[in-house]
Amino acid sequence: MGVSEAGVPEGALRFFARWWRLESYLRDLVYTELRASDGIDFSDAIDPRALRRAEQDRINDYVPSADAEDVLAYLDVGQLLELIDERWGLFEETLLPSARWAPKIEELRSLRNRISHCRRPHSRDLPRLDMLLDDLEHGAQRFFSSYNDTSCEINRRDPFARAWIGGGHERSGLIEHARDQYWTRMHIRLSRRPWATGAEGERVDGAPGHLWHVDWIMDSRRISPRALWESLEGSPKTREQVVHLLFESPYRVGATFASVDDPNANADAVGRLFEAVCEESKWFESDDLDAAMDWSVWREEAGDLPRKVQVDTPLANFDPYNPRAIFEREVEAAG
Repeated sequence: MGVSEAGVPEGALRFFARWWRLESYLRDLVYTELRASDGIDFSDAIDPRALRRAEQDRINDYVPSADAEDVLAYLDVGQLLELIDERWGLFEETLLPSARWAPKIEELRSLRNRISHCRRPHSRDLPRLDMLLDDLEHGAQRFFSSYNDTSCEINRRDPFARAWIGGGHERSGLIEHARDQYWTRMHIRLSRRPWATGAEGERVDGAPGHLWHVDWIMDSRRISPRALWESLEGSPKTREQVVHLLFESPYRVGATFASVDDPNANADAVGRLFEAVCEESKWFESDDLDAAMDWSVWREEAGDLPRKVQVDTPLANFDPYNPRAIFEREVEAAG
């Protein structure tokens, strides 16, 4: 087994990179499904020990992590796996069948313990982890596909739909104003989680299982993920209502909201976010977007933003009609 310039076994680097991808996926999965099921009160389902660690970190950490606001980031892996087991109905469609998932739990714990205690991995550990990711690939594609499949029929009697599609919200005049003055169009769509109940076209506000998607598409304007997120610092309620803030490209930003949450609070958050999009988007001179900005810099802005800000990730840009591999192996090769 080779050793990197920093003295770390290359096999350990590859193994840790692969594990990082697996654990990050599981945390995104758990957050999304809990948020769609329980709304802004999703943290009630989380082990109180994680909540206490998060609070203690806020008190003591003078240089906070980008994940400081993410209570799931303070869950030990064991607690994360226990939470999945406790709320299995939310995950059975996007993980393995329960008869196959249960035996994997101890294997996952043993693999994670080696990382936690800096034990060098066995030569067979990476292939074992690869096999597990191969097994999870189908469910992961379903997770991202269902998140981005916004073909659900919208019932316009829903309060949220009446507010922004029917023009009933006090800030709905922003739609025409943004189109004429900022060359920005807003679209509202709806997606359904795999475990959701109810017939197509039924009202969803106040019920779990659906996500409202609000997208702003800008012509000749671009937006900075950091600038938009920081502009909401004075509006913590807006940040709380948003499930994810999604940046597919520099000229398209979206946000998702849980149907189970208060539709009026969701609608108000859309209004505040709409204003921020107009205020923070900037004109660019060139007709060629690639020539007008450095895309790599734009992507890197997400590096120290909260996980709910998703920049050029599968949550932001996965195409349910042209799915791609989630756990591609070559991206974790050691440098």
